[in-house]
Amino acid sequence: MSWADLANAAHRVAVGVFDHSPTAAVGLVVIATGVVLPFPAVFDEAGVRVDHETGATVSTKQPMLGATIADLPAPVSNKLHRVRVGAVEFSIVDVVRDGVAGVTMHLKAYAP
Repeated sequence: MSWADLANAAHRVAVGVFDHSPTAAVGLVVIATGVVLPFPAVFDEAGVRVDHETGATVSTKQPMLGATIADLPAPVSNKLHRVRVGAVEFSIVDVVRDGVAGVTMHLKAYAP
């Protein structure tokens, strides 16, 4: 089993622990077609980031979404996709991959 396989397994367990109820399903919205592609993820309304240079935690009011890269239905782009959590849509501000198996999406409320 490779390092990526181990990291994927750990991410899936973590997402499974925090997975949402069906009423708060997470989906990737394809902007061009409006199609919603569901995937398991952990949504945090007010995220906490760790500054990689100093190790300090930085609180934010910006919502965040964490997922396993292998569970994403498509490669995520802030120009092609939005995220829907329950009935609320968010624009994708930034997509940060951890280099192995995880991805964090920084979001903001979508205003058409």
